[in-house]
Amino acid sequence: MTLLTSIKGLTVVALSLSGAKYYRLATSILISLLMLSGSTAWSATPSAIEQLKNFGMQVTSAEGAFTQRTFGAQGQTAPDQTGTFIFERPGRFRWQVTAPYRQLILTDGQDLYQYDPDLSQVTVRTVGNSLGDSPAAVLFGNGQIDEAFTLSPLPEQDGLVWLRAVPKQSDSGLRQIDMGLQNGLPVKLLLEDGFGQTTQVDITSLVPKANLPADTFAFKLPPNTDLVRLQ
Repeated sequence: MTLLTSIKGLTVVALSLSGAKYYRLATSILISLLMLSGSTAWSATPSAIEQLKNFGMQVTSAEGAFTQRTFGAQGQTAPDQTGTFIFERPGRFRWQVTAPYRQLILTDGQDLYQYDPDLSQVTVRTVGNSLGDSPAAVLFGNGQIDEAFTLSPLPEQDGLVWLRAVPKQSDSGLRQIDMGLQNGLPVKLLLEDGFGQTTQVDITSLVPKANLPADTFAFKLPPNTDLVRLQ
């Protein structure tokens, strides 16, 4: 009997084996398989929940780019939005839409500004020290996402590991967020609101940053722009 067995780079060749020798070899192959299976389990990809929690705790500031589109019952409801973002935990970020129009959403952790250059108007409201259960809390909050959301795993899809985040407060207007992660970073978000619309956000070029300039999240009122403060 001639036996040639290859197990992940381990090649065992047995020539003219019979009886007890053959069974001893079969036993050694089985043990090798079990050892390799064990090492594979230990090196398995972390779950989406583990990756998101690590992202929240380890990446304290970063910048990247995004593409955002919204879908309703009749299909896509608005043109794609593209832009860039930068954040610093806890709760400070710039979300800059560059196309098809310009818009800036910025918070210094205390006040949230929305600047619409086409309208020559800025609205501002107080957000306090926490983003609560808003979608921004998932990416830019204090890293303790499970304080405001119930997290559950979803099946892997498109090469990403997925989770679902459901707000613990039912009056937030947000039903759920599905997030796909890869290599410890968020790549895709699907946000479903109470009106049956889904907003898809694709994140690219996400790069951790350190030592951001002090004025990164300071809002400067442009000339000839109205300021409206909301309660």
